[in-house]
Amino acid sequence: MRLTNVFIYLYAAIGLVPYFDSIDKQYPQNLYLLALNILVLSFYYRKNPDFINDLKNIVLKPPIIILLLFLIWSSFTSFFAVNYVETLATLPRLFNQYVCLVLLIFLMSQKRNFKKFFFGLITVFLIIEIIS
Repeated sequence: MRLTNVFIYLYAAIGLVPYFDSIDKQYPQNLYLLALNILVLSFYYRKNPDFINDLKNIVLKPPIIILLLFLIWSSFTSFFAVNYVETLATLPRLFNQYVCLVLLIFLMSQKRNFKKFFFGLITVFLIIEIIS
């Protein structure tokens, strides 16, 4: 199995991350997502430093630009928030999810037969859900 497949499976497996005695499940999941983003970025950058150009092409698509503008707007409006500390915790999570989306689009663009792969991905996780 190619490493691209493994990375997509790891992104899809975020719901399987255990709580680790955390109050809220989002914190271990964000840590997992951050580590996975760093792993994918470092792997593809080390493999081919020109992959940054592929990421730039993805970021320049209109829906991704709109999401980036939302992220920037969220950071500016946090100055006027009632609960400023909560916004400081939320902004890195939004940025982490933005990077995750860009990397997932990049990984999916690397797949030749994505429909077949997606069907297999859904099948595997449905089987895991049924078993657990």
